[in-house]
This record gives sequence, structure tokens and C-alpha cells, in this order.
Amino acid sequence: MTHLKIAFIDHHLNNFHANTFVKILGDKSMVPIDVEIAAWELQPSGEDWCMKYGVKRLDSLEAAVHWADSVIVLAPDNLDSHFSLAARVLPAGKPTAFDKMLAPFDDDAEQIIRLGERYGAPLFSASALSFATELDAIAELGRDAIVHDVFVGGMGTWRGYGIHALSLALAVMGTKVQRVIDTGTEGARTVTLDYGDGRRAVVDVRTCPNEYEIAPWRYLARAEGRVAARQISDFNAFYVRLVQQIVSFFVGENAPVSVADALMAVRIINAADRSLAAAAEWQSLGA
Repeated sequence: MTHLKIAFIDHHLNNFHANTFVKILGDKSMVPIDVEIAAWELQPSGEDWCMKYGVKRLDSLEAAVHWADSVIVLAPDNLDSHFSLAARVLPAGKPTAFDKMLAPFDDDAEQIIRLGERYGAPLFSASALSFATELDAIAELGRDAIVHDVFVGGMGTWRGYGIHALSLALAVMGTKVQRVIDTGTEGARTVTLDYGDGRRAVVDVRTCPNEYEIAPWRYLARAEGRVAARQISDFNAFYVRLVQQIVSFFVGENAPVSVADALMAVRIINAADRSLAAAAEWQSLGA
């Protein structure tokens, strides 16, 4: 059986993603290889996470990366720390996965990619929503159907949670977006992605105290008169699929989301912010 040593590098390990990932990696019914985990956190908080989950705690980031075969940079609630962590992780040249997104800003994401190239470190980054089982319903549209528009709804703040709803749209329609406009407000974002060929995606992300009840992740896609629509309800499944994809990447398979696609998601997030700040002006993503 393959033995894989994975280092968790986190801002603080007491978070939902770290809890979820370690449980999935330790379940042979979901990840049928021998996985050993060690961890390092920048700012420990709360209970001793490593003791709770039986994970080896290492004294420094460098020691954790040296010990590991592959690395997961988490910090899902502190995405702005991804670049500074990457600058210390990637020189080891080991396969590295970044939770949710490469970084929250274009420049940082681009620098992470350049560091990966410089040190020969393969990179993978994606929102777990990219692997929602409910996306399988797109097959209902037909094998060769071209989705010409999709509506995606989601919850949370745009910066930090918008990546999840956006990833549903990109999973359905692809990442060759030409321009972006945000006609919403700060707490109710309405972002339109224009593909330049008549196809568009609308991503609606709203935040409110009861957002899980009234603004669940969902999509409606149309192609040639047919419609596929689902609400995302199996949260465990998309985390399991994400972790399985990360492990496959770590053992040498191609990443299911390319680095270029991961960068495009970051660029769209920021283009929408620029559009909103400019009173809903189109922002070009063209070369």
C-alpha cells in the first residue's frame, strides 16, 4: 500500500477545514492508502488540535515541509497568509495544494505560481464546490451539449466565500471568461461573467445572518432548450471528492483544476471588486 506523508501548514489548525480533511484522510473507505499527517500552525488558538486528532506536531514550518512528501496549505479563514506561507513552503519543490484559492489577490497568486515554477513544486488549488456531486446533473443536458447560460446562487461575503459560488459556475461553463461586471451591492453581489461568444454566467452571492437557510448554493444551467438545476445539499461529498483529488495529485496524477484555471478564479474575484467600486463598469480579463 502506498504510504503518503502530508504536512498541514495552517494559520491556526482549529478550523472546520482542518478538522474535515484529517478525518477524511484517516478513513480508508474514502482514501484507501496509508496517510500520515504532521502539522505546523502560525498562530495556535484554542485546544491542542494535534493532540485531539493524534497528529504529529513539528516545531517549525520548515521541519514540517522537510518531513513531508506533500503539503497542504490551509488557512481557509486567513487566505491573505497564503503567499507568505508559500514563500517558505515552495522552495522544497514538493507537490503543494492550497485550500479554497491560491491567494485572495492577483499579484500574490501570480507570485505563488512563479515560485512553484522556479522550485519545481507542482501546484493545485480549488474550492471544494468544484467537486459537488450535484454537478453530475449537467450530464442530463446531453453528452455534447454546450451550456449557454448558468445562474449560480450562494452565501457569504464575496471575498472569502464568493470563490465557492464562482467555482460552481466555472465548473459548468469553463474559465475562458473575457470580462466581468458586478451590478450588486457590497452585501448582495451580482456578478456576470461574459465569455465573449454569447454565453454568460450570473453568480449571485448574498450574506445575511440566516444565509444557510435562505441562500444555499445552487445552480440552473441551460443548453439547447434543456435545463439542469440542483441545490447543493451533500456537503460531505464535495469535501470527500476534494480530498481524494488532492491525494491523487500528490501521488502523481494531473490536477483536475489547472494552475491557469485557479489563477482565473482569483482574477475574477478581484475584477468583480473593481467593477463594484467603479459603479458597475465592465472589467476586461483579456490578454
